[in-house]
Amino acid sequence: MTMSVLRTVVGVAPALLLAWVVYAFNIFALGPVLVLFFAALIIMGWAVALGVTSLILRWGAGAEALAWSVLFGITPFAAVFYPVSVLPAWLQPLALLLPAAHVFEGMRAGLIEQRIAWGHLVAAYALNAVWLAAMSWVFMRQFQATRVRGTLLNIGE
Repeated sequence: MTMSVLRTVVGVAPALLLAWVVYAFNIFALGPVLVLFFAALIIMGWAVALGVTSLILRWGAGAEALAWSVLFGITPFAAVFYPVSVLPAWLQPLALLLPAAHVFEGMRAGLIEQRIAWGHLVAAYALNAVWLAAMSWVFMRQFQATRVRGTLLNIGE
């Protein structure tokens, strides 16, 4: 988990610098609450990673392509590039089940309306707790099943 935080910081820092130099866009205008939003995204990443690892434990290296597509499948509903409100009405409740949608909606409120959307931040952390608990359970079940089948050592082959 520590490595994921470090890798994220190293990966995001150049993008932040480039956005500031090229577009004069300062994400730090959100203030210290940015750290809370950032942490919520990392926690969601841990939950997704547990789910993806569970897929690989279940179906082996053949599931690796599916693992990469999980993130691409989530992105349209995570409100990364546009608000949840532009989605069809029937998809909006599904999008709001993702912690990332609340993070990006909250960050959007901070950048556009200069307000801290505490409701979105609380929802992101509450959903993260649910997602992390659910994916931990799925991972543990799959890990145990893999051990019982004796296929744990064959995964890297």
